[in-house]
Amino acid sequence: MTPTQNILTDPVIRYLSLALDVDLMKMLLQQRLLTSGDRHIQHCEIERIKYKPAKNCLVCYRLTIINRRTETSVESLMSARFYEPGGSQSRYLKAKANCQSSRRSNGFFLAPVIHLPEQDCVIWVFPNDRKLESLARLNDEQHLQNVMFPNLVTQHWGQHWALIRLQSERIHYLPEHTCCVRAQLVLRNAQTGENKIQLLYGKTYYNNQGSAAFHVMTQLWGSAERKQGLLAIPQPVAYLPKDKVLWQYGVPGRPVLEWVKTDPAFYHRFDEVAGQVAALHQSRITVEQQITRTQLCQKLNEVVTMAAQVKPEIIQVLQPLAAELIRRKSSITNRPEAILHGDLHLKNMLADESQLYLIDLDDIHRGDPLQDIASLIAAILSQTVIQVFSVTDAQRMIRTFLFHYQCRIILEIDYLDLRWYVAVALINERVSRAISRLKEGRLDSLNNLVALAAEITLSSDTPTWCNTDNCETPMEDDSATR
Repeated sequence: MTPTQNILTDPVIRYLSLALDVDLMKMLLQQRLLTSGDRHIQHCEIERIKYKPAKNCLVCYRLTIINRRTETSVESLMSARFYEPGGSQSRYLKAKANCQSSRRSNGFFLAPVIHLPEQDCVIWVFPNDRKLESLARLNDEQHLQNVMFPNLVTQHWGQHWALIRLQSERIHYLPEHTCCVRAQLVLRNAQTGENKIQLLYGKTYYNNQGSAAFHVMTQLWGSAERKQGLLAIPQPVAYLPKDKVLWQYGVPGRPVLEWVKTDPAFYHRFDEVAGQVAALHQSRITVEQQITRTQLCQKLNEVVTMAAQVKPEIIQVLQPLAAELIRRKSSITNRPEAILHGDLHLKNMLADESQLYLIDLDDIHRGDPLQDIASLIAAILSQTVIQVFSVTDAQRMIRTFLFHYQCRIILEIDYLDLRWYVAVALINERVSRAISRLKEGRLDSLNNLVALAAEITLSSDTPTWCNTDNCETPMEDDSATR
């Protein structure tokens, strides 16, 4: 990941520019942490950023460290939190008191938690984390094989099955939030001698979100929509409350975003995307969490405040736009609630040659189905802003999706209401993430994202993607315009 190239200043976080400069951080970490001379940081890159303007910034660095004596290299993840002046001392003492891992556990004989007081910074060396209590256990193959899996195998596959071999690797780490590992299990049946290989994914959470996700996934797996082949999701295996770990089967395929980048023919499969989303929306399961328009409007105000910190000039457009969207809230039609994915975009769908799956079901909630549809549309439109694919391609995807979604539901889509939700999603999701994640070029896209939301809200012309006429017929390949 390359952070934004803009030079950011923050009224509270004095060392934000340092935090985002990998070359300076590489030098600082070398000087402060690896003083013996035997180990050298060959490479430093930023893997993830979570920025809260005027509050704090979390940066996860991936380091390649060379041992000059043994001529070997290893990778290390370090999650650094930068605080307000003087704000790191109390956090460091608390983190140090709560830390359960040893210096040996991270492979570098570094302290599991490190304090850089001059930079108002506290660093957690992986597998240590401020909130993920079972991170070290989930990333320890011996613990998985000897402690976590034996009972799980018996409970899920039966008493005659035993784990004889296991390999695991980390595939995703969001500091202080989640970590996911992929585990390949070799199981043997004591009665028949049969061996089989199972591929599972385990995800640990900082809170009880995994428990709720397991409950939802279990209901969806037993639903009529899934059994009839209308809905495809990973099969849940178990939730381990002590470790806050959700285990599920893997599903084949690659993200739909990767498909549409490389294969124009995949646009025709947006009827499958529509079918999956419609099936989820119409599922009859029990979900406690609800998100209302009032909550969406509260988030609008929060994003305006965030944007004012990093790009004050944008407020001239964003603030009145948010006020207008809030004013129009009461005119939105009340529809029956649906079961919503909650984070619907093209990376949260996997597809192979024959099947498409909805994944990452952590944020499922109840609400207006247009919320979900708008999130998907906003995600697609935002890709045009950063020039991942063309406006023409985006319109094809959206129009195909809307046509086939409408074919599968009873209620007629209200396109005026949908435009409201899309504008809100562009601000609440796309503008917000551009600020909080600070990826390269994303801050530069804020003006265009806000302008797009304003056009959708205020223009008297209907957006082209609302015109779903003739979407049932194959669309010509316009890859030359890509």
